[in-house]
Amino acid sequence: MQDVIGHRDILSFFDTVISRDRLSHAYCFVGPSHVGKRRVAEQLAATILRVPLEKLTTLPDYTVIEQGINEKTGKTKQNIDIDQMRSLIELLGRRAFLGGYKVALIDEAEKMNGNSANALLKTLEEPKSKTILFLTTTDEKLLPSTILSRCQTIYFHPVSATLLQTFAMEKGVDKDRAKEMARVAHGLPGLLMTWLADPETYDRYTKEILQFISLWGKPLAEKIKTMEGVFESGEDHISTRMRLQDMLFAWELVIRDALHAEEGSVRTPLFTVSVPQTYSVSTYLSIHKRIRDAWYYLGDNIHPRLLIEHILLVIP
Repeated sequence: MQDVIGHRDILSFFDTVISRDRLSHAYCFVGPSHVGKRRVAEQLAATILRVPLEKLTTLPDYTVIEQGINEKTGKTKQNIDIDQMRSLIELLGRRAFLGGYKVALIDEAEKMNGNSANALLKTLEEPKSKTILFLTTTDEKLLPSTILSRCQTIYFHPVSATLLQTFAMEKGVDKDRAKEMARVAHGLPGLLMTWLADPETYDRYTKEILQFISLWGKPLAEKIKTMEGVFESGEDHISTRMRLQDMLFAWELVIRDALHAEEGSVRTPLFTVSVPQTYSVSTYLSIHKRIRDAWYYLGDNIHPRLLIEHILLVIP
């Protein structure tokens, strides 16, 4: 399938069920951010509806539900709300415009609020014929068990650096830079595709890694001062939290590199930073846990500054 990197086993599975006309009414795609869940769902939707991918969003029989912008305030919505879900239910209840399937994608389904999740549940309990729902999430435990139990769960895993490098080179990136980008992407095709579409995003991503590394060995007051600029963006608070989640995601990948590095160094694909050998595995695990906790809590009403400072406290 066009521009899907890896996930051959998943694509092969769907080739089989589509050819045999044995599609389930709902699938939940679970995997890390940027691993390619949405891309695969879009490609499958295009295949099911028998249109080229570039024409998918023009079809009345296809819709996407995601955390969007409040038209009145111009700010990012806090969640996927009941009005969005009612629109989806209305679409699924209508006869298909082209006479075939109707397909919907609920991206980052864990962002549904209680009302929208309950409304979706009613649809899952009594699915309409020839309707297919794709839900994506980074963690199925964040979804109500009643919804998850009515979906077929498909797990996505990072793909090989070789596949990412090959894809980047096919898009015109020279071999050395393609190899570097593939390693920095840590098996996540969505990151690579974003960087290829806008090279400046790659530069910003690597700067976030470098900033994180620069915090090591500094006094707490200096760490806090270094991070001050992170909170001075002028964005609405939901957008700020989403941006910070992306930053924490990059931090987490650095810690994963450290856990797999030789003793006495933090190695990343871009650089090696020497650190005292007293930094134990337990130290890295403690930092990793606080990063993961902060990533999840950013979805709640805990102040982002407190979450970031909580991480800074355990960075040696």
